[in-house]
Amino acid sequence: MTGFEKARYTLWRGMIAGLKFGSLAGTAGLMVIEPPTASAETLRSALQKTIELSPTLSARRASLTAESETIVQAKIEGRPSAFVYAGITENLRYQLSSVFNPDRRTRADLAIDIPLYLGGRVKNAVRAEILSYRASWRNTEAATSELLLNAVIAYVDVLREQAVLELAEEEVSRLVSNHRGVEGQFRIGDLTLTDVSQSEARIALARADVDSAKARLLRAREEYTTIVGDAPEGLEKPEFELPSAATEAEAIQTALDSNEILRAARLRIEASDYRVKAAKAERLPRISASTSVRYFNYLNSITSELPYEPKQQGTAVEVGITAEIPIYQGGGPSSLVRQAIHQQTQAAQEWIDTERTVVSQVRTAYSTLNLLASQYRQAALAVSANQKALRGARIEFEMGTRTLLNVLDAQQELFQAQTVRVSIERDIFIAKFGLAAAMGQTSPANLGLVDSDNTAFIGPPKPRFSWSDWSDQVPRP
Repeated sequence: MTGFEKARYTLWRGMIAGLKFGSLAGTAGLMVIEPPTASAETLRSALQKTIELSPTLSARRASLTAESETIVQAKIEGRPSAFVYAGITENLRYQLSSVFNPDRRTRADLAIDIPLYLGGRVKNAVRAEILSYRASWRNTEAATSELLLNAVIAYVDVLREQAVLELAEEEVSRLVSNHRGVEGQFRIGDLTLTDVSQSEARIALARADVDSAKARLLRAREEYTTIVGDAPEGLEKPEFELPSAATEAEAIQTALDSNEILRAARLRIEASDYRVKAAKAERLPRISASTSVRYFNYLNSITSELPYEPKQQGTAVEVGITAEIPIYQGGGPSSLVRQAIHQQTQAAQEWIDTERTVVSQVRTAYSTLNLLASQYRQAALAVSANQKALRGARIEFEMGTRTLLNVLDAQQELFQAQTVRVSIERDIFIAKFGLAAAMGQTSPANLGLVDSDNTAFIGPPKPRFSWSDWSDQVPRP
């Protein structure tokens, strides 16, 4: 075999190897990842870690539990109250002297006050707080869905950057294989120094792409660790059944019925209605019952000059009903009513704004998903066409009808098409999850991320309706 034939054979073998690498990478796309190992992690397990380890979510739920105490505080005014008063008094001087005046005395009183009628103020205030608490829970559910969406983005970003890095490394391998053949042809004089320089330039650019892909992968891994709470190891392809809608109208209707932020807005409107009623109750009479038991002891300090032995100690019992009828309160009740009505208007307008936003989000997500599906089909066609073009360019270069630059350009276009397809695969999955989130279908319960026995994420935390003034122990996280 002559030197020219050896060089031609070396170049051809390098191109065939590069073509094989390109074909494998072209069909792999987002699935160009390492085979699953014993420590492989699925998207489901990553999302479960997110809701279990997220300090942001724990803080939201602690805030929600704190807000539940406002329900108890609203009930306090309608509950009985009891106080004990005790004291000792030394009378140094009386305004009017009398043999009946003791020099000192002690007393202990037990007073109980029982509200009988408060005009509906307590009842409506409690209902308003319960509805506000449920609205806050809906907002917490929405925050959980947003957190899960961020975890999904971080998960598929790591997969995309891994796939792009492998494509970039394979591109370098192809170019290095080609370069060996180019150098062989240059030595026998079939190619010029310009061809060698072009090949070296493409290798340098490809290696720069590898370094850039490594940097992006590092950032994606750090973002994943921040959101999920654990480093990404052996991530598998996301195979997750997500709720979807057959038509845009169906998606919008589902969102109007199930979107957590929209449901929270409706609950706040209902709460504002009860606050108006509670404010109007400030004008109504209040009736309460009271009783007291009093013990007194004069400590034998009443003068002994009386012709009889005075009573030095004893008890007294009082029972009564008090009616408080407001006549004029300085305009306070009217101000409270006006304030509550304005807050009611605010809640209604916020609900309208939220509904418009949700409908817009659903329409955008649905349209984006359809466009991405079309883009993916075009990207797949582009990869297939570029593979054929590269194969043809190499054959024509072997026949002498194409230049080396044409072959390098075809390789570069194939790499770009493969990278675009990988990115579109990532965008499609995020768009699917985003649409499900806008429809209100990505709560931990809807996604099957928690067991039915795990009440931490099934329904709102149950408020503590304790009557005790001393039950202030709370579980530590």
